[in-house]
Amino acid sequence: MSSSAIGIHPGTLDLRGSRSRHWIDGQTDALTGLAPAPLPAVDTSAPALSIAPSPASDLAALPADAAAQPTPSPEAAGSLAAPLQLSRDLQPWSQDRVNDLIAAGTVKASWLPDIQAVVPEKLLIQREHQRDLLRFSNSIANTGLNNWQVRRGVQLTEETNPALMAYARSLGLDTSELAVTAQELLHEDGSIAAVIPDAALSEYHPEHKHFHIGETAEFSIERLDATGGWDPVTGLDAVKTTFCLIDVNQIQPAGGADADEYEIIKSPANANVYNDCFADVQGIQDGWIDRYSHSLQGQEVDITSLAAGTYRLVVQVNPSQWFLESDYSNNLSTIGFDLHRNKRGQATLTERPEWTTGIWFDQSPNGMG
Repeated sequence: MSSSAIGIHPGTLDLRGSRSRHWIDGQTDALTGLAPAPLPAVDTSAPALSIAPSPASDLAALPADAAAQPTPSPEAAGSLAAPLQLSRDLQPWSQDRVNDLIAAGTVKASWLPDIQAVVPEKLLIQREHQRDLLRFSNSIANTGLNNWQVRRGVQLTEETNPALMAYARSLGLDTSELAVTAQELLHEDGSIAAVIPDAALSEYHPEHKHFHIGETAEFSIERLDATGGWDPVTGLDAVKTTFCLIDVNQIQPAGGADADEYEIIKSPANANVYNDCFADVQGIQDGWIDRYSHSLQGQEVDITSLAAGTYRLVVQVNPSQWFLESDYSNNLSTIGFDLHRNKRGQATLTERPEWTTGIWFDQSPNGMG
């Protein structure tokens, strides 16, 4: 896929090329008063294939002769073929469902991303308006066989998707600022193989003057108990976050004894296909990460109520499993920390890197803060 497939909203700054997220979000002053661009319609030329929650129903929902149809070659399944339309019917994807879809030939493993949470870094406590905020940097990696590509589609209304509208209301979201997000699975040649029109929601952020993709990540805190296990902290709500998805750093396995260790590699010029937060199409290429510095809005959890003790920060990507990917077992990363409070209640912390889960980098990506 070439970067020409990524659209630029009329009237916005041209942010194409390699840009840091600090630079992108730092342009908001120049975009004061920018309204959301008109929303394009999602291609529904092909009939939707409704995927039911149970594996058995998955197979029953396929066309009767699906098993007898030969799998088209990558050359034959290019841009001339109409994309397959899949609907998850507001049900989370599961590993069994994905495996059954691949076994039935409905989707190919080579179409799928693998979304992973990188171990959080740069933990610090910021005192703000009498609140203690745990701030941190984190990255989302795609280690799959294909790109994670999403498209902001139609405005969410009762007419376009009443079930998704009801879900949005249950989350307390401002439904006037929401659009439906489609996930697009890609052939090996970069053309669209399948579309999931109801993958998630996009939420317009007035501060950044662009849409962020929902159902992307969730932050939470767990406490170390007397048995050495981890318990969710009662009364501390998990924080679901929305993101603009772009390619920031290209990565590869470090090749050492730890399979979770990755390294940042120098990428060719203009290799970052997804590079514009204002585009309708966003994503992360396979073999790339998107990163978020602790200084950015949303990179915090309120820990004012936490007493001194040992905790871990938990980051889970694709937490509701609304996006289709190859492996849901590696979507969680953690890092431990000791929370200290002095006689006046002021908080400090000490990182405990021995309590980590997830992929990590021996050298932090540039700009992680």
